[in-house]
Amino acid sequence: MEGLNDEELNFFNALMSSPKELSDQLNNVKTEVVK
Repeated sequence: MEGLNDEELNFFNALMSSPKELSDQLNNVKTEVVK
């Protein structure tokens, strides 16, 4: 995990802490792209 900046660390923390929320966001993005 060395060489990561704060933004990337925050992203990884969010990834680890809330997979449900993240998958919901990804599904929303996919839906928008399909439209």
